[in-house]
Amino acid sequence: MVGWKMMKITAETPIVNSNNLILAAERTHRRDPTNNFRYYIGGWNPSNPHYLFSACYASLGPFLVTVLWFIVFALWLFCMCMCCCCGSRHTYGYSQTAYTLSLTFLVLFTLAVIVGSVLTCVAQARFETSVGNLISYILHRADTVAISLMDLFNNILAAKDVGIQNIILPEKQRNDVEQIQNKINGVYHSFRDITTKNGNGIISWLNPLKLILTTIAAIMIVVALLGLVFSVIGVECLVYSLAMVGWIIVTITFIMSGIFLLVNNLVGDTCTAMNEWTQNPTADSIIENIVPNVDNHITRQILSATKDVTYGVIEVANTYISNVSNANGTSNTSVLYYNQSGPLVPFLCNPYNKDGTDRQCAPNEVNFKNASQVWEKHVCHVSFTGSCDTPGRLTPTGYKQIITLVNVSSGLYDGIPFVIELMNGTFLTKTLFDLSKDFCSGLEEYSEWVYFGLITSSTMLMLLLVQWIIYSKQRKRRAYTKKIDAILYWKQVSC
Repeated sequence: MVGWKMMKITAETPIVNSNNLILAAERTHRRDPTNNFRYYIGGWNPSNPHYLFSACYASLGPFLVTVLWFIVFALWLFCMCMCCCCGSRHTYGYSQTAYTLSLTFLVLFTLAVIVGSVLTCVAQARFETSVGNLISYILHRADTVAISLMDLFNNILAAKDVGIQNIILPEKQRNDVEQIQNKINGVYHSFRDITTKNGNGIISWLNPLKLILTTIAAIMIVVALLGLVFSVIGVECLVYSLAMVGWIIVTITFIMSGIFLLVNNLVGDTCTAMNEWTQNPTADSIIENIVPNVDNHITRQILSATKDVTYGVIEVANTYISNVSNANGTSNTSVLYYNQSGPLVPFLCNPYNKDGTDRQCAPNEVNFKNASQVWEKHVCHVSFTGSCDTPGRLTPTGYKQIITLVNVSSGLYDGIPFVIELMNGTFLTKTLFDLSKDFCSGLEEYSEWVYFGLITSSTMLMLLLVQWIIYSKQRKRRAYTKKIDAILYWKQVSC
């Protein structure tokens, strides 16, 4: 059992220099049976067959033991049956010590099988919970992307048709809106498709695995208890029949332990890869198979277009303030005159220049947070003719329209930091850091628990099968000896 575990620990050798980050290079430095047993040096890469074959080779121990057990026990059981059928059925004399030890080992091995099976079930349940939490977190992060992108998408759609009176969004920004819609929609579906596919893929093998493990554990407990009962009461034919069933169960359990050793290796490789990637974030990394990273060129286009549209929407609002609200005309000089008067309406701060660079707000400008409160003070009371009959430069209708522009531009502006996170990899780095920090330890620990539970129960059941037959022989000799002794005793008494 120690030897199997040691197969997971690989020799440390120098890693080949590369411009790309090779993830979990030392941990995945294993022999590759498909490459003349040379060491695999490609690092963590589930899409690489050589990586998968090297990981399988490192988990080969239990499978070799399975083959050995299947053949050796079959031959031994056959020999025992032949001896039972062809040899002498009655052997006088037995060792009380040997009988007591065989009974003691019979009970101890039975208890060990039960403990190993219970450990397997408990570990499997905790492993399943850990995997479920992992999937939930990944889907939650994907939903975060989806919700943020949809909010940005909706604000972009709203920006396309914004306007107040005859002032509308310039043609350039309207074209940006049409182009960015498809890009945002593509990014949204990319996140949802990859994460949903990965989540469904994990669940698709997790449910059958749970059923197999719990079924095997239950059968092992039943077989162990029945074997104990049949051995103690001396039903030798049932003991041999049950030994054949146990022979198959042990074989299956060893196979499952090999599978979970492989799972433990893959989980450890993945966690190491995530941890190394968070320390050295690299674009176009294979780590994106877990959580997709957005193409940098696409995010730059989304960012540039969003800034441009934000700038354009704010300019629509400020143009209205400049040309209409703050205009001092007369009813004879302007069709936009509605008797506006009083203090000038402050402009809305535009956080960007026309070229998309950041811009500092002027002292007399309002921002997204206080625009509605400040501008509300400039709203006049409107008569039935639509003109202001109290001091003010904004009609209630104009105020609502300009606030709509503020809400749209504010929504676009608030969505930009998230786009930047996608662009510079901050979102992906945070996600993988959380996965490595909060979920990996549980996955590795509980997959190892399942492995040890399977190894323990299968090894103990293997010894228990042998012990059934040994104890049956001891019990048979003891019963025959006592029978002969009783006959001799009564003969002496009768004489």
